[in-house]
Amino acid sequence: MNENIEKLRQLGESLIDPDFAIRLFEEGYPDAVMVVDSTGSIKLVNKHMELMFGYPRAELYDQQVEMLVPDRNRPIHQAHRETFEEDPRRRDMGVGLILQGRHKTGREFDVEISLSPIIATQGAYTVATIRKRRPNAT
Repeated sequence: MNENIEKLRQLGESLIDPDFAIRLFEEGYPDAVMVVDSTGSIKLVNKHMELMFGYPRAELYDQQVEMLVPDRNRPIHQAHRETFEEDPRRRDMGVGLILQGRHKTGREFDVEISLSPIIATQGAYTVATIRKRRPNAT
């Protein structure tokens, strides 16, 4: 399997300029995206995360993801995150529920979140894609 990963990496490097790939993640993706490690520590965010939640990325790095959740929901979010880590799979988060994010100012807003696990040589991570929920969405 490592041989396949290396071949894919080489193919990717020959097809996509790494600087372009970074710019695409940072600026080009239309949703907020963050990468969280298996302990819930934020490892990577894009520009839209900064704009949506009001934190400069330096204030987000290595913080627990629960800082972006309303205070009253933090314990249950942590429990759900730990359960997800036991059986990671691509899915929408909180299907049938209204999820909320917490801006740096304390303002809360409705969000839709999709989760996708990824394994890297450094360990297991979760990619979260976040967008503000439209008022009339169900």
